[in-house]
Amino acid sequence: MERCFIMILNNALTVSVLIFAIIVLRLLFQKAPKGLICFLWVIVAVKLIVPVPLESTFSLLPNRTPVSVGIVSQQEPMLETGLKPVDAVVNPVIHEQFTSARATGVNVIQVFLHVGTIVWIIGVLGMLAYTVVTYILLKRRVRVSIRTEQNTYECDDISGPFIFGIVRPKIYYPSGMVWEEKEFVLRHEKAHLKRKDHLWKPLGFVILSIYWFQPLCWIAYILFCRDIEYACDERATLGEDKQWKADYCQALLNCSVGRKRIAACPVAFGEDHVKGRVKNIMNYKKPAVWIILLAIAAFAVVSVCFATTKKSGDNVEYNFTCDYGSSKLYSKEDMDEAIQTIMNEFNNWKGCEMHSIRYGSDQACSESENLSWLQELENANDNKETFTECILFESDFHSPKDEKDAGAFNVDFEYNDWQWWLARSDGGQWKLMTWGY
Repeated sequence: MERCFIMILNNALTVSVLIFAIIVLRLLFQKAPKGLICFLWVIVAVKLIVPVPLESTFSLLPNRTPVSVGIVSQQEPMLETGLKPVDAVVNPVIHEQFTSARATGVNVIQVFLHVGTIVWIIGVLGMLAYTVVTYILLKRRVRVSIRTEQNTYECDDISGPFIFGIVRPKIYYPSGMVWEEKEFVLRHEKAHLKRKDHLWKPLGFVILSIYWFQPLCWIAYILFCRDIEYACDERATLGEDKQWKADYCQALLNCSVGRKRIAACPVAFGEDHVKGRVKNIMNYKKPAVWIILLAIAAFAVVSVCFATTKKSGDNVEYNFTCDYGSSKLYSKEDMDEAIQTIMNEFNNWKGCEMHSIRYGSDQACSESENLSWLQELENANDNKETFTECILFESDFHSPKDEKDAGAFNVDFEYNDWQWWLARSDGGQWKLMTWGY
């Protein structure tokens, strides 16, 4: 589960840039149809759901995971967000805490991951339990209802109209609602049904339940709920005159439920941000074609630049010689990922200068005793990952010229054929297990 938590944590960190970019776009394109804005939130959902990063040559995000799977075994753990200002602030704190704890024999990173995983699971279960309880209570309230027309029901025990149900959604409205208001309500809720918002909103809440610890995901969900209401209001009032819109807004105010909590269900007529919706309805005009085209272009650029990562081969730049050999076991991308893991460790060796890295051999990587040896190292560290592949690299580097930085190395010395052994499980990331002669 800790491995799963690291994956979720990495996704939560990398999606932050995309969410922030969409928030900016919402402000820049306020006159664009809200249906287009909703599409951007779908991209966020896909980014959070799909565990495998989507690659693009035009991406502005680096192809790296902020938190390495092997961070527990790193001599000096660090984040690799790709944002140097963030790394410069966070990594010294991590290093200080890790160094102070290491003196007592405690792996603070391992403790953090273990506790963090438990807290994360509790939060997920709590959010899902809240959803289930809310659903059951609401189902009880609409149990006694009168069907007034197809898929539409009148109920005494509710204060406002809404859509309830996923597989067979139904429209419910309170008893005693005047016909004029009911006309507005039905038009709005039928717009929700056509847009499948009764499916999108619960799905969004499930995703939020998984990423409950990410503040920007809460903001994204709140804005998403507002945008689907805006989109339905625009669809329901399209082509109507000002007086009709004013009556619609009055019905909206009358049906306002006044809730402040974030809910997974249902999709309600007067549920969210009524003041903003009234303002949007009265000011909304069908945008010019050029505004729509410009918005689509901007949305496409943001999606490509911030919802994807650079291709593995596009952003690999080494200031040393790299020999990939002629392996039949591993691709260049596989080796680049392994080399990046090595360099994450090597960059912590103050004063050392890497000269070259070369792939070992397919024979060494395919020998079962080497894989078994690395698995024993993994088990000795009380980790439970099961390795299926291993890889060997050899390197030449120069030790620090200053004695105070040399540590266990010889001062101003050239180390040749220094070995680096890594391993990974099926579909996993390379984990640096050991190095030396």
